[in-house]
Amino acid sequence: MLRFDQARLAALVTSVPELSVGLARQALDRVLELPVEEQDVLLETLAAWFDTDGSPADAGRRLHCHRNTVRYRLNKLAQLTGCDLRKPGDITRLYLALEAVRLLPDQVRG
Repeated sequence: MLRFDQARLAALVTSVPELSVGLARQALDRVLELPVEEQDVLLETLAAWFDTDGSPADAGRRLHCHRNTVRYRLNKLAQLTGCDLRKPGDITRLYLALEAVRLLPDQVRG
């Protein structure tokens, strides 16, 4: 079940799909060039990291892998996107891009 704040974000992302898809493609361009399986691993890791409030250890438990594996994947994602996971603006951009992939997968990946 969606919380109210999550529903508002989903509404924002889906209300202007062209803008959301463009943002996602721009933020994740090099990630989206990878084979789908590799994309999925990186994006699932990012989602788990967000869901656990930025905890590699908790994300690792959720993903059934070691926290260093989570850190490695996040570093790879940061290198591919040019985003710094310590900067709020970069984190926001990746979060919105991830939501677009989740809510509009065919449009973002297609």
